[in-house]
Amino acid sequence: TDAVASITGIENGVYTETTASSTVRNYGSITGTNAFGVRSAGTGALSLTNYAGGTITGGAAGVFASGVLNLTNTGTITGNGATSSSGGVVLAVGGTITNNAGGAITGAYFGILNNANGLTVVNNGAITGSDAGIYTQGALTYSGAGSVLSQTQAGIAANSGGTINVGTGGSITGQSQGVYSVGTLGVTNAGSITGGTNDGITALGALTLTNTGTISSTSFSGVAFTGVSSVTNSGTITGGNHATWGYGVQNAGNSGTSTITNQSGGLISGGTGSILLNGAGNTIIDLQAGSTTTGQILSNAGGTHTVTIAGTLNGAYN
Repeated sequence: TDAVASITGIENGVYTETTASSTVRNYGSITGTNAFGVRSAGTGALSLTNYAGGTITGGAAGVFASGVLNLTNTGTITGNGATSSSGGVVLAVGGTITNNAGGAITGAYFGILNNANGLTVVNNGAITGSDAGIYTQGALTYSGAGSVLSQTQAGIAANSGGTINVGTGGSITGQSQGVYSVGTLGVTNAGSITGGTNDGITALGALTLTNTGTISSTSFSGVAFTGVSSVTNSGTITGGNHATWGYGVQNAGNSGTSTITNQSGGLISGGTGSILLNGAGNTIIDLQAGSTTTGQILSNAGGTHTVTIAGTLNGAYN
C-alpha cells in the first residue's frame, strides 16, 4: 500500500498461500479484524517491509508467517490476540526481524513468538508483550540498542539458548526475569537488563556473560546460572532483597569450574549478599584491583572455590 491507502479484511488484511516466496511492502494501513494483518499461509518465504508511518494490525497477530519470515519494520505492528499462540509477530519456522529506530512491535500476548528454528532479531526500536517480549523455541540471535519489555513475564525467553548483545542505551526488562534461557547462552551487555520477581538473567545451562552495563533484579539474583559459566563484569550487577536469593551472582552449577571476574570499575552487590555458591561445581572468583564487591560471599554446597581479592570486598566469605 502507499501512504494514503488502506486494506481491511474481516479475517486477514493480506493473505498469501504459495510455495514460492512473496513480497509485501506497506506505507499505509493493513488490518485483519479477526485474524491477521498479514498472513503468509504457504511454505514459501515472506519478505515484508513496513515503512515509517505504516501500520499493520491483526485481531490475533499483526503478522503470521508459516514459512521463513524476513521482516523489516520502521512503522507499527500490533497483535491484539490474548492467547498463547498470538503476538505482534508470529513465526512458525523462524526468520529474521529488523526493527528499526521508530519501529514498534506490540502484542497483547507475546511481542514476538517464534515456534521453531532459529530467530534473528536486530532491534533498535521497541518490542513489547504482555507476556514475553520475545519468546522463541529456536536459538536466538539478538542485537541492538532498542527496548524489549514484558509486562508480566520474561523480557526475553530463549528456550534453546543463543546470543544476546545489548548495545549502549538498549534495555531488556521483564516483570519476572529480564532474560530467561535454557541451553547455552552468550550475553554481551552495554545497556540494561532488569528482572522483577525473579532474576535479571536466569541461565538454565552454560552462560558466557560480559557486562559493561547494568544487570539487576528487584527480588532475586542479578545473574543466576546452572551450567559451567563465565561471568566478566566491569559494569554493575545487583541482586534484589529476597532473603535467600538476593545476591548479585549465583552459581547453582553442579559440575565443572565456573569463573566470576569483577574487573576494575565493576560492582557486584545484592540485598542479601554479593555472590552465592549453592551448587556442587567449582568456582574461581577473581576480584580485581579497582573492583567493588559488596555483601557476603556465601558457599552452602560442595565444590572447591578459589577467591582472589585485589579489589574491595565489603563483606565476609562464609
